[in-house]
Amino acid sequence: MYIIDKFNIKSEKGEITFKLLLFLLVATSIGYAAYIIAPPYISYNLMKKEIATEVRNSYMYDDAEIRTKIMTKADEWWIPLMDHHVKINRYREEIEIMVSWDVTLNFLNFYEWTVYFDIHEIGDVKKTSSGKYN
Repeated sequence: MYIIDKFNIKSEKGEITFKLLLFLLVATSIGYAAYIIAPPYISYNLMKKEIATEVRNSYMYDDAEIRTKIMTKADEWWIPLMDHHVKINRYREEIEIMVSWDVTLNFLNFYEWTVYFDIHEIGDVKKTSSGKYN
């Protein structure tokens, strides 16, 4: 039994029924929404993992190098990140990295939705081989 027969989407005359048109409209709308919404959230998850990695490896780099690495990754993933969106605070034994940005999603030039992303990671600065903290 074919899927067309199962859902009865053709009439006896061979015309497409309203069910098929409605199904195509809903499927297309869901696909378009996923196409618009998914990339910023995927970029957010990638950046979140990158920030966690930078916190873990913070003993090897100074703040300027960490900032440069974050900005490079943001460019690769098309994240609209400016230098003032990245804040790095280093304490005696801790490092704190905060990154925030927003993305405006445009749905068919009819509706705009601004999505805000914030990443806040705190971690211990590991000791170097000399026993000193960076």
